[in-house]
Amino acid sequence: MRKKIFILLILLVSLPWSLAHAGTKILLLIAEQNIGEHYHYWWGGALAEEVNLSSVESILAQRLTDAGFEVIDPSVMGRFKVKKAYRHLGLNTNEALEIAHTYGADLVVLGKALATEGARVAGTSMISSSANITAKVVRLKDRKIIAYLSTSGDSLHPNVITAGKEALEQAAEDLAIKLINELKKEGRYNEGK
Repeated sequence: MRKKIFILLILLVSLPWSLAHAGTKILLLIAEQNIGEHYHYWWGGALAEEVNLSSVESILAQRLTDAGFEVIDPSVMGRFKVKKAYRHLGLNTNEALEIAHTYGADLVVLGKALATEGARVAGTSMISSSANITAKVVRLKDRKIIAYLSTSGDSLHPNVITAGKEALEQAAEDLAIKLINELKKEGRYNEGK
């Protein structure tokens, strides 16, 4: 009996949080550049059928989904929903909001992720890398920027591309924590505050 009461109390305590963000749809627009590569962003390019999330977007999508948010998968609808005029790297807030509206999002996370090569560790084959991600979260309902976020990550690996990818992934994990914490604050993601 005590166990049932305990479980009921846990459910009652977590219910307001669950109800507050249930159904909140988030679209991720994070352009990513690893070492020696060009920027990768799913909404650009010529092939409308091909939609590939960056590694940063993939990590964010998984962490947000685990936290109970609905992350919009653009591959379900196809990139063809993005107007040709918006298929470029430097999206401004208004363009990002237009894309997010087309996909039925409540929030859009707009940002850039960049990995850079560091120094070779003396006496080893290891190469250092660092990554930085900057992003802003915009609520579509009132077009309000509700958070500016910045994270970084570091990695050592003998392969420079892998070092960059690991640094980007580390920064993405940190960004996911910051983003979820921001969205939890006072339920701002679901209210017009």
